[in-house]
Amino acid sequence: MTHDFGFRLAHAMGHYGLSADADGWPAGIEHAAPFLSIVVNELGPDEAGTWIDGARRAYARENEAKLARTYRFGFPHYLTLELGDFENTLGRVAAWEALKAVHELARYENMDLDMLLDCARRAVTREAVATATTALTAQRS
Repeated sequence: MTHDFGFRLAHAMGHYGLSADADGWPAGIEHAAPFLSIVVNELGPDEAGTWIDGARRAYARENEAKLARTYRFGFPHYLTLELGDFENTLGRVAAWEALKAVHELARYENMDLDMLLDCARRAVTREAVATATTALTAQRS
């Protein structure tokens, strides 16, 4: 299924005062957006939202361990804990790897990953509403 996630992500960035034409965006967002699109395309908007929420919680756990100066297991470990058991389909493995890639890009570019994931969640919510509306319209036809 094709989603208009890129447009919705750009729109969601406006919540943080970033213009839709990418002026002032951190450079890494250009590279992170396709990975976030993989999550949405592979899982669909509803499940992708759950996974993005899990990634935000995993990132928070990683930061809590860093601030507490305790042993850090790393984002992939925390992501696995937050997502719980899931069927290892090709799409879910691709989505899991894509979220790890977004984390790595954010770390490399010193981006605010929580902000990026919040925007992705906002975009997914809009995508879910648009998908549901399209499905309802198709049923009525």
